[in-house]
This record gives sequence, C-alpha cells and structure tokens, in this order.
Amino acid sequence: MEYYRNALAIDEKVLGETHPDTATTYINIALVYHTQGDYDLALECYRKALAFREKVLGEAHPSTANTYNNIALVYANQGNYDFALKWYLKSLLVLVKVLGFEHPTTKTVYNNMATAYKKSGKPEPFEEWLRGKNNDK
Repeated sequence: MEYYRNALAIDEKVLGETHPDTATTYINIALVYHTQGDYDLALECYRKALAFREKVLGEAHPSTANTYNNIALVYANQGNYDFALKWYLKSLLVLVKVLGFEHPTTKTVYNNMATAYKKSGKPEPFEEWLRGKNNDK
C-alpha cells in the first residue's frame, strides 16, 4: 500500500488528478482495500477512479465499465446484491454495446452478475429478469 500511495502522489503531481493513470492507481489501491475486506475504503477509491474515468473517458468506455464491475464486486462481497446487480447491469450494457456479448470481459461481467443474482434469492430465472431490465433501458 505504501508504494501505491507514493505512486498516487507522483501521479497527481506529475499527471494531474484526472489522468487515466491516476485513476488506475486509485483502482490498485481500491483492490488492496477490497482484498483486505475494507469495503468502505475500497468503494471510496473506486468512486474516485470512476469520477475521473467518466469525466475523461466517458460512461461508454470499457475502462469505465470495468470500474462499474469493480464497484459491483464490492457490493456483492458485502451481500448487498441489489446494489451489485445495478452496477453489474450498468457495466454489462456498456460492454455489450462496445465490445459485444462474446468478448471475454463481457462474459466475465455477465457471469459475475448471474452469480450475484442467484445469491440474491430473486424468484424469477436470471435470463428473464435480465431481459426485463434490458428492456427498461
């Protein structure tokens, strides 16, 4: 974590707060917190990275969608499946549009989402629920 904090300080000073590499360093810090089970700090760092990515890359960029997926993973690990599904869906819609459904990254998000859905205990089949959500957009 010390090295990531040092890298963050350098990134912010040299590249600026909104540079994509600065966002990546926030993601790396969030991953450490996430792995340690410190979900609040992980979400804080993911949200900072997300703000930068949405501003610089836009909402429809694969890196932004990856950040949506990371946020969903934290919520799923907390057992907050409704929030996790919301973020997974946001990620999935971007990835399907930009990369296509057959892309490995899209498939990973789809599988993460299906797992969270199963754990949520919702009564309808996942595909049926997802079809209904996709029609809402």
